[in-house]
Amino acid sequence: FCEAFGADNLGRADCSADAFLDGIGVGIKTFLHLNGKTLQKVAEFNKDSDSYRDKSPKDLIYAVSGLRNKRIQLTKRTYQIHEMIYHCVTRKEGKILVYETPMDLINISGIKNIKVSNNGNTITFEDGLNEYSFNVTKSTLYKRFYTDSPLLEIDVEILENPYKALANLFNFETTQLATP
Repeated sequence: FCEAFGADNLGRADCSADAFLDGIGVGIKTFLHLNGKTLQKVAEFNKDSDSYRDKSPKDLIYAVSGLRNKRIQLTKRTYQIHEMIYHCVTRKEGKILVYETPMDLINISGIKNIKVSNNGNTITFEDGLNEYSFNVTKSTLYKRFYTDSPLLEIDVEILENPYKALANLFNFETTQLATP
């Protein structure tokens, strides 16, 4: 993305954006297209888990949502960003599809439909804009991405053996290692 568009790479900056271009922070996501409405990881809160670990599911979701919003706002202030988006690339048989969608703050006052899984490990919720899932054990927040209206659709041939193709491209011989 950064090479193609001349964006600044923020991938190692430990912030909510992977790239920055013309006042826009970009979170880059790549995933299988599947059914066009998959949950994808958008944040981890391992360092903050002590602040919400013993809370009720509702209070935990409010705490995690607040943490998520603070991270996005910090990224915006730090890099003078006025808009945040997700740039998504999905893969399906013979195609690569490109989408962009807003990286919204979680609407904390609109949180509803909080549901806890049977094992208590996953809490799902909505905020009126998006659907989320929080994995308590992994301290990971997921957002549902709807990928039904691509900005760009590219026909591609999926290589059976990409390593061999790369080796041939660089005149490099591959050898199979023997297993003990």
